Amino acid sequence: MIILILIFLVFQPPAVYSQSAKEFLQRGTVLFEKGDLKRAIDRFSRSIEMDSALSEAYIKRGDSKRMLEDYKGAVEDYNKALLQKKDDFRGYFKRAIAECLMKNYQDALKDYNTAVKLKPNNAEAIFGRGCTKYLMKDFEGAISDFSEALELNSANELIAFSRGAAKEETGDITGAVSDYKLAASLNPRFKVTDYFIKRAEGRLKPEK
Repeated sequence: MIILILIFLVFQPPAVYSQSAKEFLQRGTVLFEKGDLKRAIDRFSRSIEMDSALSEAYIKRGDSKRMLEDYKGAVEDYNKALLQKKDDFRGYFKRAIAECLMKNYQDALKDYNTAVKLKPNNAEAIFGRGCTKYLMKDFEGAISDFSEALELNSANELIAFSRGAAKEETGDITGAVSDYKLAASLNPRFKVTDYFIKRAEGRLKPEK
């Protein structure tokens, strides 16, 4: 009888175990969407305890930590997610954001490059890479990325505004004004453009 019980236990599929991990993942996701990040982290952690190969739990726990400004903890979770799925675009993209927030610009740029290789036409990744180049004072590189991102997402006022800021840094004031005005037209509620348009126009040399 004991042998039969052991055989039964050994050959049982791990469905209940895995399902429990996914249930905690789902509960954590609901809490994350509500903004209850600390409780969400607890649920994601319990999910990971039950299934350490569940990359989605690492990704979402990393997102929660990043939003709580625990950038180092977020990077550690994205690292673990990438150990499970090395070609997961999200792991590189999200890790790049966290690295950039820690001012580790070279690491962020490397991850953005990998993310763009995995998803060549992803406007968010290209825009993020452009922002990183801007922070590294590579304004021409930033303009190139912002232009590419804007081609992919022509209705995004933040991309247009960022390109204007990069152009202004290079001394292309006319181009900057044009992009600031484009950003304002794309979203009239994006009032910050009013200040930058006025400032940039003030820098234009009067025609003789």
